[in-house]
Amino acid sequence: TRTFFQNLPLLPRVAATNFMKMVQLVRDFKPDLIISDFDVNGLYVGHLFRIPVVTISNMHLMNYVKPHLKFNQVIEYYLTEKPVLNAFIASKYFVIPTFLKPESKEKNVFFFHPIVRESLLEETPTVGKHFLVYGSDEQIDPVLRLLPQFPDHKFIVYGKNVSRKEGNVQFKVFSQKGFAKDLLSAKAVICHGGTSILYE
Repeated sequence: TRTFFQNLPLLPRVAATNFMKMVQLVRDFKPDLIISDFDVNGLYVGHLFRIPVVTISNMHLMNYVKPHLKFNQVIEYYLTEKPVLNAFIASKYFVIPTFLKPESKEKNVFFFHPIVRESLLEETPTVGKHFLVYGSDEQIDPVLRLLPQFPDHKFIVYGKNVSRKEGNVQFKVFSQKGFAKDLLSAKAVICHGGTSILYE
């Protein structure tokens, strides 16, 4: 609710600015195809200029795999997730990265195993002694208060955008190579991330 009301006043200006930038890009670049990583701006601009759009979206898995939901969760799904998924209906093709590969009923829907960053594929996984803590500033604050209670364990934290050490907690500024190394040598991962970090 807070996110909704904070962003609602900004929506017209942000949407208009993004849309105009995308229109200018299309006019300058003249693409044959638009690939959208769950970005509705690219989809609508493609539709406007009759350019086919491929949407890469793990969210659309919800159209094919139905979890068991309580009544209030079903209501929430149809009020929040379902309208967002339907906003992409104009996509010519859907590429859905997922661990599960359900049977596709539509000819324009393709399931693939998760997309993983090359910086991770270049490294060799090992089992280290640290826990990797990953999330945005606001998301991981409650977790950070608990970490000093486990002095025998080492925690490497990404998300605060600072570089310092506090007891058993090492804060690091994000870098592709550093993050890949710490992720692949972690004993475990504590995160408030999306599916990308879960896949990795």
